[in-house]
Amino acid sequence: MVNTLTQPKFLRYMPTGFDPGEDGLYRTIMARTIKYRVAIPGYEWLTDEEIDVLLGLARHDRDRFLIQLLSQTGMRIGEALGLRRQDMHLLPDSRVLNCRHEGPHVHVRRRVNANGAFAKARQPRAIPVDEVTIELYAHYQFERAEIAGDAGDATSGQARRRWWKLSRRR
Repeated sequence: MVNTLTQPKFLRYMPTGFDPGEDGLYRTIMARTIKYRVAIPGYEWLTDEEIDVLLGLARHDRDRFLIQLLSQTGMRIGEALGLRRQDMHLLPDSRVLNCRHEGPHVHVRRRVNANGAFAKARQPRAIPVDEVTIELYAHYQFERAEIAGDAGDATSGQARRRWWKLSRRR
């Protein structure tokens, strides 16, 4: 079993203080084949109870959706803030949208956003979402349409600014 988890590796550049042995005898070591990324010490994750408290404290559906999206998908805040409506494929089958990914999901793409949000990942990816996230997104869209009211198209910049100002007053 250990033989399948390790493989010989020749150390071309040796660490400081490493003794290569006579004729470089110890320059070949057994290195791990499967490497696990270890979380950086000092980072903490929220428990499910803490996430529920945050969801309960959120004043707007927008905030509840964002908290749920971040906690359920594990995406970075810049990735979440850079999402656009066309990135949200929340249908059970998104082939109608010319998407090859199955099930409800969101697409994370690296692009320049007007709000300055930036996805660090260089490769685009699709992240599956659950029913709770979809439901919160629907509530968010209803809230957004209600606040936009008769401002016309809810996607226009003017309607977004009005929505933002009204949502900040609540």
